[in-house]
Amino acid sequence: MHGAFPTDIGSLSKLTALNVNGNPQVDGNIPTQFGELTLLTKLNFASNYIEGSMPTQLGAMTSLKELIIYNTYVVSSIPTELGFLTQLTKLTLRSNSFTGTEIPTEIGSLTQLMHLDIYDNTLQGKIPTEIGFLSQLTLLYIDSNSLTGTIPTEIGNLSNLNEFEFTENILTGIVPSELGNLSQLKFLGFNFLREHTFSGTIPTELGKLTKLTELNIYYNSFTGSIPTEFGMLTKLKSLEVVYNDMTGSAIPTEIGSLTNLKSLDVWYNALGGNLPTELGLLTKIESMDWSYNSLTGTIPTEISLLNLMSVAHFQVNFGLTGTMPSGICTLNLPTLEVCPNQPTCTCCTPWTAQNSECKQI
Repeated sequence: MHGAFPTDIGSLSKLTALNVNGNPQVDGNIPTQFGELTLLTKLNFASNYIEGSMPTQLGAMTSLKELIIYNTYVVSSIPTELGFLTQLTKLTLRSNSFTGTEIPTEIGSLTQLMHLDIYDNTLQGKIPTEIGFLSQLTLLYIDSNSLTGTIPTEIGNLSNLNEFEFTENILTGIVPSELGNLSQLKFLGFNFLREHTFSGTIPTELGKLTKLTELNIYYNSFTGSIPTEFGMLTKLKSLEVVYNDMTGSAIPTEIGSLTNLKSLDVWYNALGGNLPTELGLLTKIESMDWSYNSLTGTIPTEISLLNLMSVAHFQVNFGLTGTMPSGICTLNLPTLEVCPNQPTCTCCTPWTAQNSECKQI
């Protein structure tokens, strides 16, 4: 197909599917006559030069099960009339230019939806609580927008979700404990380019997400301790609690239950106490970073058992004392960094490039 859609496309009354995915020669506006294609079940406009607004008449295509408008030049708002498409199982509106518009509350009427993807637009406003009606959802991508407000507690109703992305927005406030109801989730990330977004304590209910393989909590203002309930996340391969305001006088010993971990990063918090000996149980670990905390005591000899580890950071923990266990030195780690004499270590890389940060103020 070349050029714009003909306005008489509505005469194709028996058409059941239309796919112009990846056709750079398709351009122009979406004709309002698409609303006359009431038998259409699949409509795919991905990756072409379609522009202009989404016509409200799309809401008359009540047989639609899949609507994909992805990587186009469509602008303006998401029509509220999409709420009439109650047979939809897949709605993908990613990478367009819905400038200054909100997610319509009518989206809560699409109770058959399994995939909702509105990634990478400039959507504003709050996440509508009506999303909680979409109990069939397995995928929800609302990341890379400009959404504000809090995560609604109603998200906890989406117990079939296994993919939920909401990072790179301007969300704030307390993380609802209801996220612990999302028992099918495999990945959960609170990663934001804008610092200090979420606050309060990390909900202990996240420990119920036992299918998680990655839990990433970057650049927020979380306080309190690392929940002991994280010890129940035995499928985790990556745990990152980085650049928050976490405190606590002890690292939970339950962390030793995470025997599938490959990456453990908890740098730039204010965590105190001793490193637990149970770290020696993490025999699949490849890297760990404990830098920029308030750890005390000695580094446990049990870390010497982690023979797959290639990276370990302990610098800028002014309370670390003693001598680096000799068994850790025999691991010949390519990267093993401490501040000078914190602890004493003959096999470590002294963190001299930023030596001023190794001096307690």
